[in-house]
Amino acid sequence: MKCLLLLVIYQFLSINCTDIFTSLTHLKDIIENEEILLKTVSDYVTSEEDKINNLERFVELSKEEPIKKSLLSNKTVDEYLSHPLNAYYLIKKYALNLERLAQVGNYNKSLVANFPDETDIAGAAAGIIRLQRTYQLSTNDLANGNIKGFKADPLNSDDCYRLGESSKENSELGLAVQWFNKSIEKLHDGSNNRRIEDIVSLVVDMFLLMGNGKKALDIYSFAIKTAKSDESKEFFQAELDDYNELYKEIDVEENSSIHDEYSWRKTEPEWKVKYEEMCRGQFKQNSKYAKHLRCRYVKSSTCPYEIFKQEILSFSPFISMFHDIISDKEGELLKELAKPTLERAQVGVASKPELTTQRIGKVGWVWDNYDGIGVTKLSNRVARATGLSTTFRHIMTDAEPFQVVNYGVGGQYEPHTDFYLQRSDLNTVPEFLLNTGDRIATWMFYLSTIHAGGATVFPDVEVAVPPIKNAAAFWYNFEEGGDMDMRTSHAGCPILLGQKWVANKWIREFGQFFTRRCPISEFFANEDKYLLSLGYSKREIEEINFYSERPPQPDQ
Repeated sequence: MKCLLLLVIYQFLSINCTDIFTSLTHLKDIIENEEILLKTVSDYVTSEEDKINNLERFVELSKEEPIKKSLLSNKTVDEYLSHPLNAYYLIKKYALNLERLAQVGNYNKSLVANFPDETDIAGAAAGIIRLQRTYQLSTNDLANGNIKGFKADPLNSDDCYRLGESSKENSELGLAVQWFNKSIEKLHDGSNNRRIEDIVSLVVDMFLLMGNGKKALDIYSFAIKTAKSDESKEFFQAELDDYNELYKEIDVEENSSIHDEYSWRKTEPEWKVKYEEMCRGQFKQNSKYAKHLRCRYVKSSTCPYEIFKQEILSFSPFISMFHDIISDKEGELLKELAKPTLERAQVGVASKPELTTQRIGKVGWVWDNYDGIGVTKLSNRVARATGLSTTFRHIMTDAEPFQVVNYGVGGQYEPHTDFYLQRSDLNTVPEFLLNTGDRIATWMFYLSTIHAGGATVFPDVEVAVPPIKNAAAFWYNFEEGGDMDMRTSHAGCPILLGQKWVANKWIREFGQFFTRRCPISEFFANEDKYLLSLGYSKREIEEINFYSERPPQPDQ
């Protein structure tokens, strides 16, 4: 617009202004050009007024920012973001504000380089639907901002519409219907500029996709009765007439179960059903096996005066927790060192990583020599607690650097193994990991407080590790004979309430020649000797081995 204004002014001034009084024809040209100039200036003023209005709206919305109200009520930023709806609101607000600023043009773009955009809004909406599906949350409760008694501001009509779109894209048609209906209920709040006719048509489409033509018919009939304008009534009547014409020969019955939020779910593979059940806590170990699980004090492998608190969660595969193994200060150190390097997490082999919804989070790597001795001390502590070597080298290292992970809205990591399923993939790793073997064991620090969700679950053995701050999970990925233990397939459940930070330390295979030797024969179990050292009787060990070899069965 500025360029156009300058061009018109230039043309206006380019008229030969010398001795105008000597010829009236030039005055005529000036009059004609003046009209163009005035219109251009008027358009320019209107354009600038729109920009000013956008900026004023930007300032108003910033002043009304709910996070500032929460901070004034003694809530920290972390506490505010612990509720996924608050995180969604913040992402949406900054993304829309970025659009308003983009219309202005003249601002310091470096200040908003890390602002979210529409893609982030869609990702956050998908995360909320993932939480709703996994933890079977009520649409009404979510719409009112309520998750397990933790309150946030209610969703508006536009928010509900976005969640409906996300449900539709994920083939969760039953949830899509409910969210679109919620959007219609809240249309009066003025947040949604979509027409009610368009949203109702979407609801009808959902019922048709579900094969419930009778319900689609009822929706149009109800819309005609409740329409608030003649225009809407005429639209719905025309749609109903078209529908009757198209489906008059099809005999369909109403499916009353549509009111059940989970009746119209897409068919999921068995592993995903099991994974989500475990995230909801719908599992139970056999009591005859579980009664032998216990907590104990473990002496350091090198210092007899250092004691660790260990909780055994499974004998085979061996899975345990170490409590109070890291301090708040050390956890903050890992997070601060990782933040500058955080990038979207990828899955797959090093030579061909992929971005996928299988893993929602960002990762950063913290090397042992990052801060002098702080990180090295943590690696050494892992070694003393496990009896394994965690010595880091730039060639043929015994362990990897810490992988620090921060999860976003509905962040998760679906079931996977930490080792490489194809041994040939070990040739694609970074140079410092070449010839170090596979990941024989996994250590995972929990660095934050999580109020709900976020457990680490092992579906094949029905074991769940709660994400307790300053604790750590530890397990072996390989059997003692050197075979991959597929039962260690595990997952990080979506975080329902709270923020999840973890730090993984993967311990490599070849560095453990003198710390975890193979058994002398397949008939000799070092595990039995280990259990004897814990004080178990031979009869108890036989019972443990019996139930370890059988698939986990719930008590009858």
